[in-house]
Amino acid sequence: MAPSSSAKARSGSRSSSPPKPPAARASRPSSAKRPLLQVVAAATGAVATIGVMGVLAVDALRPQAPAEISARIVAVKAAAPSSVAVVELANHGDETAAQVRVGLRSGDHMSEAVVDYLPGRGRAVVYLPLANGTADGQVRVGGWSHP
Repeated sequence: MAPSSSAKARSGSRSSSPPKPPAARASRPSSAKRPLLQVVAAATGAVATIGVMGVLAVDALRPQAPAEISARIVAVKAAAPSSVAVVELANHGDETAAQVRVGLRSGDHMSEAVVDYLPGRGRAVVYLPLANGTADGQVRVGGWSHP
């Protein structure tokens, strides 16, 4: 059976060009300017991103100094029956130190403590007992390990 003339008219009315977008979806003219706040926000974000990337690059390329630990008595506090020395440990290097051993000799008495974690460029405080009747002592760092 041959197709009817109305079927031919319907199939022939189709065009091969795509439908045109509605007027509401039309793009802005190229001469339109962006709002000033949008430009300022984009520039601020770009500067901040470049700055952070620069700081990370400098930090990654800078050589890391090994842990360098010093100890000093900063105060002596009275406690019954003897005194307690307040000892400050300082890591002057960039690398972290773990299991830092510190010792205090006062007279014939030796006291020790271990600090689990001392970050690079960080500080820690320990309290060590002094021998009876003494108000000072010699403090030393016994060693540490890498975490």
